[in-house]
Amino acid sequence: MCQTLIVAFALFGVALLGVPLAFLQPYSTPLLVISAVLILWSLWTCTKHGMSPKALLKPVGFGLLAAVLILFVLLVALPPETADVSPQPSKCAPAAGYTPEQWREHVSHHPLLYEECLNEERR
Repeated sequence: MCQTLIVAFALFGVALLGVPLAFLQPYSTPLLVISAVLILWSLWTCTKHGMSPKALLKPVGFGLLAAVLILFVLLVALPPETADVSPQPSKCAPAAGYTPEQWREHVSHHPLLYEECLNEERR
């Protein structure tokens, strides 16, 4: 009957604690709203069926445990970003892995992006 409460707390925990995870940031606010509504609805349903507030501690505990486990798995399973994002010295300088000729050929295929590089080349 109160499984919704477990799901709600799991969603709440993931939304709240998962904000530092970049892929969860766009979804954190909707998850918080959905989980808050689910929590209120679950509490209302459980008390309507005669369940005491003390008996709700077990589903709440399971929900929080589920949230912590989900976040732990996400943090362990997803490696940190290791891409080199250091800026290149110049937009017109050959990128790593290109010879100057290959870079000029590449730039010529993107005239709108590398307009100033093509203008320098023509001078």
